[in-house]
Formats: sequence, C-alpha cells, structure tokens
Amino acid sequence: MIKLGGKGSLAVKDGMVYRRSSYRAEAVDTTGAGDSFNAGYIYGFLKGEPVEKCLQYGNACGAFSVSAHGVIPVFRKKRNCCVLQRDTKINKREEISMKIAVIGGAGVRTVIFINGLLKRYKKLHIDEVVLYDIQEEKQRIIERLCRHVVERKQESLKVRAAGTPREALEGAKYVVTTLRVGGDHSRVTDEKIALEHGVIGQETTGVGDFPWQCGRFPFFWNTAG
Repeated sequence: MIKLGGKGSLAVKDGMVYRRSSYRAEAVDTTGAGDSFNAGYIYGFLKGEPVEKCLQYGNACGAFSVSAHGVIPVFRKKRNCCVLQRDTKINKREEISMKIAVIGGAGVRTVIFINGLLKRYKKLHIDEVVLYDIQEEKQRIIERLCRHVVERKQESLKVRAAGTPREALEGAKYVVTTLRVGGDHSRVTDEKIALEHGVIGQETTGVGDFPWQCGRFPFFWNTAG
C-alpha cells in the first residue's frame, strides 16, 4: 500500500493494482495525515471491506486530518465521521490494473491472442501483457507485430517482452503458456511414436498431448521454484 498525497493512494494485492483518487481538501495542517490514513485503511480492513474501499476510507481520513489544526478535533465532528459510513461518488474513480504473462510468447498464436484480447481487455481491467520466450530474435518480431495490432486499432494495451521468466511472471495475475519444449521437431517425434503403435498421434485428440505436457513440466517446476 502506497500513499500518494494529493494524488490519492494505491495498493497491490494478488497481482492487481487498486487505486483511489484523493478527496478535495484545503491543507491547513498536515501533521498526522499519514497516521490518519492508516487508521481509515485499518478501519475498512477490520470491517472486511475490499481493498478499494479500505483505500477510500484511508483517503477520507487523510483529507479530514489536514483540513484543520489538530487531528482529534476533526474526528470529533459527527458529520465527518458519518462520511466514512457511506459511499461517495465525488471526485472518486476506481482504477484497477492487471498484468498477464505469456510464456512461450514467440509463437504466432500470440498475435492472435492479443488481437482477441483487444475486444475485452478494458472490461477485464487488463493493462499490460508481458511476453517471454527463449527465442529472443523471434520474440522481438512477435512483440513488434503485437504492438502493431494494438496501434492499428488505436488501443492502449501495453505489450512488451521480458528478458527472463521472473521478469515476465512478477506481478502477473494470470499466466498463459504456449511453449513447446523442443520446438516443432519434438511434436513430430511424439506423434510419429504414437502412429508407430497404431494410435492417433495428434495432440488435441490423440496421445501426442501426453509427452508434450511431460516436456513442459520441468520448466514449470523450475520456474515456480
């Protein structure tokens, strides 16, 4: 949780960023403003309120505390305390942002994924997609293509490539995996083995999916560790 003074406050929880703008208040005495914010936030937390409501309480208490000399007299006014018991729409806007990581982001399907996401990313509060792939040159090409799709539709979704899995995953709310360990050659090998034993090898309807997933598991295990 971070206090932003006149710009409000923000908090990060489970990969999501919550932000609340400040209340309009004439600053007379800023002594104790931070502690007042903490008191309001904790008040909401103890009530079991969601993060955005806790930030709202904190902002309100901070605004009250700077509006007069001395913190205690301000909170003794019943009118000020009652404001904390109701929702307000004055100068308030909830801002929630979400990061999605795409592991194996150098595949051509990533561009299709971004194109589809543009229809829903605002409603889903997604503001950034971070790509990672060990094929750096191909990743740069796909990154440029994805950005071109976003710019062509004049949207604001941010797309960038990460240099490491940790960078891509840090702060991500959801992770999309499209990686194939061994590349297309491994798919050919897996499906041929299945065909040699008289069964369907295709990985969607056949047994080819099993070795594909087995090949991915060590990467996921090591990355998660």
